[in-house]
Amino acid sequence: MPSEMRMVDIIVPTSKKDEVVSRLKEAGLMELVDVRDKDIGKPELSEHYPQVSELIASAGEALRILESVPEKKNAEFKRKPVPDMSTGELLRYAEKLKPFISSVLSLSESMKKLSDIKSRLLEQRAVLGLLSDLGADPKSIAGHGMVSVFTGSIPMQDMEKTVSDMKNKTSSCFIKTAESSGKALLIVAVPKEHEDAFSKILNSDGFEPFKIPEELEKDSLESARKRIDSELRMLSAREAKNQKRLSEYARRKGDILALLELLQIEKSTQESEMLFGSTKMVSVIRGWVPASAVGRVEKAVRSSAGPACSVSSREARKGETPPSIISNSGPLKGLEVITESYGIPEYDELDPTKFIALTFPFLFGMMFGDIGHGLLLTLTGLVMWRKMRSSGASKLGMTLALCGISAVFFGAMYGSMFGLTHENTYWMPAPLWMDPLAEHGANIPYLIKFSVMLAVVVLGLGSVLNIINKARHSLLEAFFHPWGVLGLWVLLAGANLFFSHGISFISMTIMGLMGDFSALSTVLPGLLLLAVPIVLLPIGQIFIEKQMVLIGLYETFEVLQKTLVNVISYVRVVIMAVVHGALLLMVMKIMEMVTSGFSGIAGTVLSVVIFIAGNVVVFGMEAMISMVQTLRLHYYEFFSKFYSGSGKAFRPFAARRVYTVRKNDNQIFK
Repeated sequence: MPSEMRMVDIIVPTSKKDEVVSRLKEAGLMELVDVRDKDIGKPELSEHYPQVSELIASAGEALRILESVPEKKNAEFKRKPVPDMSTGELLRYAEKLKPFISSVLSLSESMKKLSDIKSRLLEQRAVLGLLSDLGADPKSIAGHGMVSVFTGSIPMQDMEKTVSDMKNKTSSCFIKTAESSGKALLIVAVPKEHEDAFSKILNSDGFEPFKIPEELEKDSLESARKRIDSELRMLSAREAKNQKRLSEYARRKGDILALLELLQIEKSTQESEMLFGSTKMVSVIRGWVPASAVGRVEKAVRSSAGPACSVSSREARKGETPPSIISNSGPLKGLEVITESYGIPEYDELDPTKFIALTFPFLFGMMFGDIGHGLLLTLTGLVMWRKMRSSGASKLGMTLALCGISAVFFGAMYGSMFGLTHENTYWMPAPLWMDPLAEHGANIPYLIKFSVMLAVVVLGLGSVLNIINKARHSLLEAFFHPWGVLGLWVLLAGANLFFSHGISFISMTIMGLMGDFSALSTVLPGLLLLAVPIVLLPIGQIFIEKQMVLIGLYETFEVLQKTLVNVISYVRVVIMAVVHGALLLMVMKIMEMVTSGFSGIAGTVLSVVIFIAGNVVVFGMEAMISMVQTLRLHYYEFFSKFYSGSGKAFRPFAARRVYTVRKNDNQIFK
């Protein structure tokens, strides 16, 4: 179950509201609830809100610019100590940093303009290079009154066709070509009367025109080059100077980070206050608080508002939807990533994390059983858990580590390490349980039966958890629900028939219906046990769920069908175990075949290369496929029995501090 939540109502003098809000914000223990529907006033956004938003925008833009400057290696970041500040004090603090922010923005704008100019000059220099390849000056191809001039490039493979098409159009044209960087360069001069026709020919063949800048049209090629190179050198010097200034500004990036964080906290505070009820005399604050933290919240409020306040708490009422907190510790914390990916549990719903702590690694390990691959996966997971501090990546790392440990266990049970087994390597010990590929698949039937047993255990657990969930609301619903008591009865009765008679119970039933009563008597007790829930299920759907008769019968059929399909789905565990072993065996066979003609060092090196490469491929492919299949077995076959995942996560009203720390923090929230 998610952690218990309580609704807390806080009534404080309006004069003390800001101090109380500041305390609650730093505590981060309360998810606010809108109380503006009460007849106690509806607050408006602060008059400072637009100014705060504008400062956030400008500071954010300045930060984006400063973050483009590479940081020095091993640069130590220190959080900036800041005192408690009112909105006015924060704005005055921001005003002191405003000139610095303006300087950063101004410098960035200047650098952008220089970059645009430089890009234009580089374009011009590229055009000059192309003209040099063609042996022409800029002034030689300037516009003419009687002649149209096309200068540009087309794909090299289209050059002959383009030239041919133009010459077929008229012989009164001048065409000069050259090759540069895999493209055909063209200068085409044609009488004005053929301009449109030549334009269509060129454009149809992917013509890219060069625009000759006006400032180059009067220059010779050499003088144009010198002028552009001179301007580029001046621009580079100015860019270097600006970059140096930007690097100096970047040393104060911490000031911008701290200011931006303070402004964002202030903005979220002003937005949150819109949820309060308020009059001239009192303010009302309401929200969800974890039951274990109610005392700390009350202490924080009373230390700010004194005795002139009221703090009361109560349990959730019918119809209210408290937020959910998934609370697990140790290795279970890592498996929360599986639960959260499906959805957050509802407040009164069982948290499946504790139950998948065994089933998820177990099923994965059985599919991915190999000592070597399991150790690699465990190491990968531990590195992710230690090095990647983001919540999701760290949790995923722990999950992979648990799955890797399970794979090591099943690798020992199968007697496999990187595909080395007792059969192909003399020093490998025999399997502790069985080799899925031993004796040409003789163990596969037993493994299939074992997978059915697994299915009954896991699906049965899902039904039991669903019964617990439903029983909180209605015992009748817990009994008649398709995945309640009757659903569990169908599963266990069907398993009893299968393990007692195998698949042959189907043929024995058919033979009995055709008159062979001896065959029928053998399976009759099991069939009667299965018939009871099949008869009761539609009764529950019709009279309890108020469904139409046909719908009730269909629901019963669907339960039988899904139960069968879900059980069969667990056979994929055996299939994946066999495929994993077969792929590793194939690597060993390929290594033997390829190196059969080699001896000495060459043969050894080639064997090692094939062995490592094959294992890397199998490890990457099988780890991903086994993870997908394990997720599927949990999401579709297990979770769907009892878990909706439609709850909402606890989002406390909190000051998200990363770059600042309060100077006068005390122990009140500890």
